[in-house]
Amino acid sequence: MSVAYEQFPDLLPRTEQFRFVSVTEEDAKSTLAMRTFFRRIGLSRVYDEMVAPGLQDGSGLAVMAVRDRPWPPFGIGAQSVSAMCFIYPIGEGRAGMANVFALPEEELSIGLLAAVYREALDVLAERGTKWVHFVTREDSNFAAHVLRNAGFEETGIPYITDAARYCFHEAGIAAHLGALGIADSTPLQLLADEFPESTLERVALYLLMLDRTFSGFWNESVKAPEIIPNMAVARVAACAPPGGPPARGRPPRKPVRSKPK
Repeated sequence: MSVAYEQFPDLLPRTEQFRFVSVTEEDAKSTLAMRTFFRRIGLSRVYDEMVAPGLQDGSGLAVMAVRDRPWPPFGIGAQSVSAMCFIYPIGEGRAGMANVFALPEEELSIGLLAAVYREALDVLAERGTKWVHFVTREDSNFAAHVLRNAGFEETGIPYITDAARYCFHEAGIAAHLGALGIADSTPLQLLADEFPESTLERVALYLLMLDRTFSGFWNESVKAPEIIPNMAVARVAACAPPGGPPARGRPPRKPVRSKPK
C-alpha cells in the first residue's frame, strides 16, 4: 500500500476499502465494532435487545462490511463497521431476514448494501439454509408488492402481535437472487457497482424498502410497521406437536382428590 493510501484510505477502490466478516458468536473485537456501529446510527438498543442475544444463543448471524485501520495497532478498536445485516432466527434450512443497516454516509450506497446482503445469503447457503422469510403485515400493499417481485410468496402462516396480524413471506435463496437479477453477481462485483443491466433500480427499491419499513420498528416510532423481525417464532413452531399447538396454553389439570382418612 502506498503512503498516500495509508494516509487517505478513502482513495482506495471500494473493493479494497472493505472486507466482509461474518460472526455467529460474540468476541471482543467484533462486539466492540458492532456496539460502536449501532451507537453511531442511534440504535444501541437493537444490539442489546436483538443482536447480542441472538449471537449468545447461537441462533443469529451477523454479516458486516468492515474497514480496517491502516496503521497499528491492529487489535481491538482497529476495525469499524460501515454496513451490517443481522439474520435471526436461523433454523433447519430456514432463516429470518432483515434490512441492511448502514452508517449515514453509506445509506444510499446501493453497491455496498447489495454486497453485504449478497454476502449474507451466500453465508446462509453455505450453512445449508435454503429458504429465507420476512414477517409482513397482512394488509400490506407496498412492501408485499416489492417482496413478490423479489421472489417471495405468502405462506399463510399467521403471526399475531398486539397491534396487527402478520403473515410470512418466504422464498428460496436461489429463486430470490434470480428475481433480483443478481444470481450471477458476486459481492465484490456489487460493491464495485457492477450491476447487471436493468437490475440496479430493482435492487435499490428492494433494499431501500426494507430499510424504510424496518426503521419504524427499530425506532419504535410505528406501532404496526409493514414488516417486523421474526422474534424467534420459528423456533417455537418447530417445537409444536403435529397439527399445531393445542387450543389452550397448557393441558387441563386433573382434579386432585383427597384420600379418605
